[in-house]
Amino acid sequence: MSVDSFRFSVIIHCKSVCNSPYISSINPNLLHITHYYSNAKSIIKNKIDAELAKGAKIVVTVDSRNSDANTTTITGTIENVSTSTLNNLEINGMVFKERQTVNLKYSVFDIFEEQKVPVDFLAPGNIVEFSFTLEDFDWETDNVHGVIFV
Repeated sequence: MSVDSFRFSVIIHCKSVCNSPYISSINPNLLHITHYYSNAKSIIKNKIDAELAKGAKIVVTVDSRNSDANTTTITGTIENVSTSTLNNLEINGMVFKERQTVNLKYSVFDIFEEQKVPVDFLAPGNIVEFSFTLEDFDWETDNVHGVIFV
């Protein structure tokens, strides 16, 4: 449940019980919860913005995705764009499928756990290549998308 929909349900609940003499003692708690969750969205957004402002340490580039009816191969590179050596990395990825349902827009289809690429260390400016071969689905027909992450 999103913060907005939770806040909406709490407000509706509060309005429905506010006039009841039997449950009026609950109202301050409901108002406190409403206030807390209405601020949660901006608190989380501020934390994400602060992390994004730090800048990336790694640039992930996908060079190609080649597909046929049953196999897809994704190739690319990662580059250390920071000023320090990065240790104990893994290049991995996942495929997610676009759904037509309202409550479940996307679902993870596959994580490349068996094919992950370990990188013991990556010095500043160094580049490592990766390649993932995915079998038994048609990228175009199955309406899937992919993410590569380190």
